[in-house]
Amino acid sequence: MKRQSLTIWRQLATILAVLLIGAVALGLRLRATQLLPIDYDEDDYLGAAQRYAQFMATGDVQGLVDYAYNYEHPR
Repeated sequence: MKRQSLTIWRQLATILAVLLIGAVALGLRLRATQLLPIDYDEDDYLGAAQRYAQFMATGDVQGLVDYAYNYEHPR
């Protein structure tokens, strides 16, 4: 019985540690989005992502294939 109790506490401690690490990581990323400036190429990728999303929302597969806005990544 004592061994089973120890196993349950160990599992609970593991779950709590994972949740704590996840919460800290999320907090750091959210803080970084508020404090850090955008990278020099981030606005290019954002524009491309918005256009890709627009093509996907309308079902325009050919638009995805033919889109040449971002020349850094060839087809």
